[in-house]
Amino acid sequence: MQFVFDLDGTLIFEGKRMSENITNTLLGLQTAGHTVTFASARSIRDMLPVLDQRLVDARLISANGAVIWEQRQLRRFVGIDTDTFARVQSLLHSIGATYLVEASTDYAIVGNDAEPYLPSYVHLEEATAKNVDELPFIGKILVLDCQDPTPLLEAIPTMNVTRHRHQGEARFDLTAKNVSKHQAFQSVCVEEFVVFGNDLNDVPLFIQANHSVIVGDFPPVHIHANEQVPITSRTEAALVESIQKLAEKYGT
Repeated sequence: MQFVFDLDGTLIFEGKRMSENITNTLLGLQTAGHTVTFASARSIRDMLPVLDQRLVDARLISANGAVIWEQRQLRRFVGIDTDTFARVQSLLHSIGATYLVEASTDYAIVGNDAEPYLPSYVHLEEATAKNVDELPFIGKILVLDCQDPTPLLEAIPTMNVTRHRHQGEARFDLTAKNVSKHQAFQSVCVEEFVVFGNDLNDVPLFIQANHSVIVGDFPPVHIHANEQVPITSRTEAALVESIQKLAEKYGT
């Protein structure tokens, strides 16, 4: 069976590296013949450092579906086209935005006050800060800070982009139109799957999954879930139990 996992708030918490217990559980899934996919809003650059080296060969869906990385290689990307990016960039400039532009591992931070964000977004040794026009493609634009975002938000429906919002955050990101974790997963795998997640960008996966597990209790996601792992002092133990139970249920 295919097992698809969100990262933040699902397998890792407070941005910390994945625990040994969760890591060993996922390695056990692979040993039993299941396939593990990680699907995150993070870039590849931000996903790799939170994973154990024994898991980095897994399929990684990053930037909310804009980039797919497998066996440590770029497999597929859907970039924002040049004309659309120029229009978005003009709007971002007009609202005084500071924003992060992502390729796969390389990135650019644009804005008058970009320096404070650099330590938060440089996690991979191989990652290189570049000028925007040096990036091989534009996978995702993360708006870090801006004045009134209304002009940009009002223009989004008229452009070839999709806006992705995140639970509990004012920040949002933009990808090419119709990009999603589910669309990316379907582009490389048509098999049935189980999904674990917690945020709005997981909903399309929840709707199509054989079995869906929400970690936490975010109502827009919970209504689509078959099972819940609540946030308590034993969340990790309950998560491991759920994964192992489903691995047995959907044994290869």
